[in-house]
Amino acid sequence: MKSDSGWRKNRVSRPETNVVKLVREEKVAAGAISNEDYASLDETSKARLAVLVESGSVPRHLVSVRRNLSEAVIRRLKEILLSMHQDDEGQKILRQIDDTTKFDTLPGGEEAFRRKLNDLYHLRSEKK
Repeated sequence: MKSDSGWRKNRVSRPETNVVKLVREEKVAAGAISNEDYASLDETSKARLAVLVESGSVPRHLVSVRRNLSEAVIRRLKEILLSMHQDDEGQKILRQIDDTTKFDTLPGGEEAFRRKLNDLYHLRSEKK
């Protein structure tokens, strides 16, 4: 980002409401938030912002496991995560993760998602 006085440092901000505040207060030139966070803004805040670009939909959180983790452990972990929304304790934990309602498998599977991310990265690199 560049300002009239020279180059600004990039800033990483959480939660997303801070991004909007930093942009409105002109402390940063631009920010990025999810479509859900944008939708939750009041109309006054939306009116003071300009959407420059929208990316394709991607999951907010991904679960990764190490390569040498046993298949039995992976299956059990997947079973637990995919069923957390079905009991009170699991729902409580999910709410603590950005108000997540449940875990899902990747649309189209892991390989399709990997290709999608790879394509997004290459598109971005080509535009530079």
